[in-house]
Formats: sequence, structure tokens, C-alpha cells
Amino acid sequence: MEHFLARLERVIRNLWNQPALTNFNGKTYTHQQVAMEIEKLHLFYHELGICSGDRIALAAHNSAQWAITFLANLTYHATTVNILADFTPENIQQLAIHSESKILFVDRSAFEKMNPSLMPDIEIIMDCENLKPLFFRTEEQREIFGHLEAPFNDKHSSSLT
Repeated sequence: MEHFLARLERVIRNLWNQPALTNFNGKTYTHQQVAMEIEKLHLFYHELGICSGDRIALAAHNSAQWAITFLANLTYHATTVNILADFTPENIQQLAIHSESKILFVDRSAFEKMNPSLMPDIEIIMDCENLKPLFFRTEEQREIFGHLEAPFNDKHSSSLT
């Protein structure tokens, strides 16, 4: 029996240029674009020191980016802590704290009502809509994120085309 991660990899390779995920009345991602976004998140996690089994909270409404984040966490062997996006921002914040997550992916509208200083274990808060950071705990993390494109391009200049 084929492991589901092996199957996922095979499907992505076989359908490389085909649509994979689509937002309702929005952007469509090909399998190639999904793979590239997953790899960028993997590189970011690695540079941040995220390890297998570390918790990453995901509190956002259903979208292609939600699915990409979930798949990135799964294939990185991080533990995804799913938090219902319909909870209040205060509840999301409390659940993220209780989960001992290191990263929180959240809708921007919820983030705007949160206080990151009350979540000391959360290193980074990411906007799930565009997979961009909303909050960094340290300046070093900001620099890591700001310099991700070069290592990604160096690693994949010929393999992701």
C-alpha cells in the first residue's frame, strides 16, 4: 500500500501544470505552484529551527492557502493545531497559547484584534491569505524571512520548471 505522502508527491509530479487548488472566485494554484509554496514554507521552517513534531497553529478560513499551509506542515512533519477560524480572536489567541505552537497562521482580521505580546511562545504570526508575516518576535526572524528568495532560487533554479 502506498503511503499518502508518497501518493501526494506522485500526484503533484504527474499533474505538475494542472490546477490543484482554487479559491472561490479567486486564484487557482497549479500543482507546481503548490509545491513551490510548500517548499518555501519548508525552507522558512528550517531556517527558524522548527523541528519535526513542533506545533504550528492554523486558525484561518478555508482557502487554497489554508490547504497549502496544512500540506506544508504535514510534509514537514510538524504538528498542525487546527483552530476554528470562527472563534473570537481572543479565543484563538488563548488556544494558540495553550497549544504551545511556535507559529500561528491566522486571518488578518483576527490578528488585528490580537496582542502578540500575550503569546510569548508564538515566534511568528503569518497571514494565511497571502502567506506573509504579520508579526516577528525578533529582528533575526524578519531578516530570515526577507532573505528566503535567494536560497530558494539557488536550490530550485532548474528543478521546479
